[in-house]
Amino acid sequence: MKKILNTLFMILGILTLLSAVPTLIPLFIGQDGERIEVLQTYFSIPFYLFLSLLILLLAGSLLFMTARDRAGSRGTKLVLGLVSVIMVGIGVFAAVTQVVYPLRDIPYLREPRIVVLEDVRFHYDNIGDSPSISMQGIDGEGREQQFSIGSQEYEQGEMLYEQAYGSEEEAVMAQVEYLPYSRMILRMELWID
Repeated sequence: MKKILNTLFMILGILTLLSAVPTLIPLFIGQDGERIEVLQTYFSIPFYLFLSLLILLLAGSLLFMTARDRAGSRGTKLVLGLVSVIMVGIGVFAAVTQVVYPLRDIPYLREPRIVVLEDVRFHYDNIGDSPSISMQGIDGEGREQQFSIGSQEYEQGEMLYEQAYGSEEEAVMAQVEYLPYSRMILRMELWID
């Protein structure tokens, strides 16, 4: 059993590393930011699939070894079981957000969803290693919509927001073309209304 697990780990590890190579291809293609992001998302699906499988296999083998170990204390078994459950959660989350959602978005690549947002606001959170930049506004049905955006869109939006705040115009508006499951923006226009 141990030999089979080692072989499986080695195969999944190699496949994970090899599948990371295509994620670099969009960086060498001279396209605009949104298209590069879409390409990168779809080229990275195999990487995240194998990474999720590797994490799930690791969690399963850790749970199996914990259950078979009769000498370990209850506290150790509890901690290892908890770590396994957390790893399963991480593996499933990565698989759903990085594999399933982009695959479900494929029919929308030619005809993405379009929403017009009113009262658009921009948020920049610099917590951790990488900042989280988002935009939110109210759609035509009165629901709040939120999207992750890049730093360029943030700067453009903040500049428009400052113009709207200091003038007679009402608010910043946005038209967003996006993929419904991954919430990836394909095109966005901002203006003051």
